[in-house]
Amino acid sequence: MKVYYSYTENWSERELAQAWEALPPLRRERMDRYRRREDQRESAAAALLAAWAFQQEERDQADIPPGPVEILPDSLLAEETARFSHALNWTPGPAGKPFERGLLTSGGRRYLSLSHTGGAVAAAVADAPVGADIERLDKLSPETSRALLRRFHPVERKLLEGLADEELAVRLAVWWTLKESVMKLTGQGLRLPLNQFCILPAGEAVSESGTAEYFTGSRQSAEWRLCSWPLPPFQLSAAVAEKTGGSTAFDRD
Repeated sequence: MKVYYSYTENWSERELAQAWEALPPLRRERMDRYRRREDQRESAAAALLAAWAFQQEERDQADIPPGPVEILPDSLLAEETARFSHALNWTPGPAGKPFERGLLTSGGRRYLSLSHTGGAVAAAVADAPVGADIERLDKLSPETSRALLRRFHPVERKLLEGLADEELAVRLAVWWTLKESVMKLTGQGLRLPLNQFCILPAGEAVSESGTAEYFTGSRQSAEWRLCSWPLPPFQLSAAVAEKTGGSTAFDRD
């Protein structure tokens, strides 16, 4: 699994216009439906990040470092990315999203998940179903934290309920992005109850890209590998389905 992110807060009006030109008609229409400039930026940036990520799958990626990689606006707005964006089939699938069954690339079938929040977008690409979520961290009140925790799986509640209020708020921010990643991976979104699947810690690693926390997740016969990275003031998480035979598409830092 490869994970990318890009910041959008400082995009200029010129860059926003460039992004609109770089998008095919279907994505331009989607972008134009938003009234706020912030939402237009994120819609455009997410689509171009998807095009950029798929474009990398057609190349030798030996130079891409592990962990989440920041993609600068210049790369998203490059002519090559625009050409690739126009060549993709953005027609939504039954669930309303493009590439629901993956995209066939020179390296094989690749699955994509996109996420955006105020000021940032993220994408995860893997050779198995994948989910990604990026969120701006807002401090939760103790009451909100405890109420949210009550909706979690019993095993998760047992693991987290003994934490002090401040630490619980921090951990729940991480857990929420992990939960969102799984809900996107399954394609069920918020229709999948939070207490119907469980996520547990599986260690951490420190690299040049920061500290990565690893997790495992399961629901009935389904299993996933997950990872979460702090990108203050954001938290980025991604999940990938366990592949047949017990191997996984997830590579640690």
